[in-house]
Amino acid sequence: MKKKIVIGVMIICLLLIGIGGKLNMDRKDKLAQIVEWERVVAGQIKNTFENVEEIKFSEKFVLKPSAGFHSMGVKIKILETDYEMTVKLPPVEQEERLSSYAYTEGMEKGITEGTTKVIYTDGSEEDI
Repeated sequence: MKKKIVIGVMIICLLLIGIGGKLNMDRKDKLAQIVEWERVVAGQIKNTFENVEEIKFSEKFVLKPSAGFHSMGVKIKILETDYEMTVKLPPVEQEERLSSYAYTEGMEKGITEGTTKVIYTDGSEEDI
């Protein structure tokens, strides 16, 4: 009797570990996909606005799977001034410029020359 209980508990533990591992892998895969989208958006932001010094993607985003897109907040530093905007993910990858965003007044349209620091939702950083 005790042997059956121990085996039952072990099976339940293994199932819980397997389910937890699967959920964690799914979360990491989704985050990796979002970071790839953010890389595209960062390049599009540089091609849309002048003098972009830093782009920081928010960890908070709105999921709208039924509509086929998500929206995310982005903080953009231009000439020591911080601006906030909302962008739609996934981006249209074939476009060089940002096509879908809530525009913030004061941001000059144009192309940013030089490097821009980008901070992604997973905490990684790079200069593009």
